Amino acid sequence: MKQHEAIGLALESELKTTTKLVLVTLIYKLDWETWEKPMSVSYIFKALGGQVSKSTISRALGDLQKLGVIRRYDTADRADGVRLIKLNTERLSTLCQPDIPPMSERHTPSVTVTYPLCQPDI
Repeated sequence: MKQHEAIGLALESELKTTTKLVLVTLIYKLDWETWEKPMSVSYIFKALGGQVSKSTISRALGDLQKLGVIRRYDTADRADGVRLIKLNTERLSTLCQPDIPPMSERHTPSVTVTYPLCQPDI
């Protein structure tokens, strides 16, 4: 998946506006080959120009984790406690797919084939 495809999926999602904004920011800032990068709430706050509060960013990250769109990992090599964020591109794709109800047996489509009437040669 390419960056513009992931951003398109995020924008089409039915997430809350601030959660969607945080997701688009993550997609923009993540490494596009691995879809992961260590990021703190403060880093995302600065990336958004301070327009979204840190508590709102934290809630959005929690919502994205609950949906399985991102995973956050503690990394032992970072003394500052910044967590690695990884985007689950497969979950992002399925999140944006419309729900198609299963077809029941009562609603099985039928097909009628009609042939033009043949006129005998006169």
